Amino acid sequence: MNIESKNLAPLPADALYRRCDPAGLAFEDTSKLEDLTQLIGQDRAGAAMEFAIGIGRDGFNLFVMGPPGSGKHSLVQDFLARQPVGREPPGDWAYVNNFADSHKPIALSLPAGRATALKHD
Repeated sequence: MNIESKNLAPLPADALYRRCDPAGLAFEDTSKLEDLTQLIGQDRAGAAMEFAIGIGRDGFNLFVMGPPGSGKHSLVQDFLARQPVGREPPGDWAYVNNFADSHKPIALSLPAGRATALKHD
């Protein structure tokens, strides 16, 4: 969609900020609130993770991407923590530089928990 800049009006300052009066909240501080158990605004991501984790067969992986600092690691870690206990933890995947062709990284399959050690090494 191509919108010409002459048709755009600047937003007024009051449209950019909404004040929340703490007196209107039903709690003193957030320590009393329960943790969220759902992904807010990430229905497709949640469904994709549920599907990928539910496959339960070798050779299937879940690849999560997004901007740095967007909470990808926490999101997946929290999601996996809510899965049934007793399942063997899946292996780790690490993508390393391919010096022969930098546009095609090499995928390494590692035992569960070993990717972090590889990163530090």
